Amino acid sequence: MISSPVLLNTHSYFSILEGTQSPRDLALSAAASGYESIALTDHNLLSGSVEFTRACLEANLRPILGLEVDV
Repeated sequence: MISSPVLLNTHSYFSILEGTQSPRDLALSAAASGYESIALTDHNLLSGSVEFTRACLEANLRPILGLEVDV
């Protein structure tokens, strides 16, 4: 079984100065590129997680939720 690549370090516009796309746009871009799953790992917050999860499920992607915490 050959598995497809997975994006594991993806930031949406909720990560100030690091991401420019909405969580929904990230999911749709990943689906259009043939990915089976994608992670959202914004900095210090999970504000886009609901929008991201819904968009992934609609696009038949497995959502992976993560978080980068600055300490």
